Amino acid sequence: MRRRYPLEPLRDLRREQVDRRALEAAEQLRRTALAERARADATRARELERRRAEEVARSERERLEGGAARALDLHRAAIWADGAARRIVQRSQAEQQAERELERERGLENAAREKLAAADAAARAVDEHEHEWRRRLEAAAELALEDEGHDRAASRRVLASRERRGGR
Repeated sequence: MRRRYPLEPLRDLRREQVDRRALEAAEQLRRTALAERARADATRARELERRRAEEVARSERERLEGGAARALDLHRAAIWADGAARRIVQRSQAEQQAERELERERGLENAAREKLAAADAAARAVDEHEHEWRRRLEAAAELALEDEGHDRAASRRVLASRERRGGR
């Protein structure tokens, strides 16, 4: 009959903890990836706004140098440039916020990885203990069989000795 490992509930609990921590780490990896994409999107939006403002400013400068711009055009261009500058600042702030969020998510990801590693180490420790427990159990069973064999041999020798002496 095979003996049941006495720490089986603990072993099962540790394995469940590893599974749960692995799911949490995977979810955190997903959130980190989303934050990376959000930061990249914010950077692209800021760069696009900056390039667009530069193109409009260049175009207005060329019109002014060519004499095609009127006072009203210059006024509109100045208003547009002010708006573009505000949009660039807003996009920069959004990019900075996305960067802070990404750093926060990376910190949470590292914490999730550490928790997973700790849970895995605890589960492996119980697994190693079970392996050692089973090895010792098997060794004890082998010794018991060996002792039983020695006892039978000794009994046979005693019986044989008694029979040679005349049955006493």
